[in-house]
Amino acid sequence: MATVAKLGGKWVIVHGDHVNEPDEISGSLTAQESVSLPTREFWTGDRWAGQYGFAEQFATEEEAETYLAQHRNEVA
Repeated sequence: MATVAKLGGKWVIVHGDHVNEPDEISGSLTAQESVSLPTREFWTGDRWAGQYGFAEQFATEEEAETYLAQHRNEVA
């Protein structure tokens, strides 16, 4: 299932295994920002890619969520 995650200061669409760790400040769960796990893939706008550098990046979470909602069939 595709989800939105903040990585590298930008919002991206990901799917696959990804680790959530407690945020040291708030204690809430957040996606790990610096580690790209081998089974995690990133949406490029056309297909899934194994590298974060190819991911379509969004400035805000809202933009990424809107894109995901509008393109759910393509991303699935």
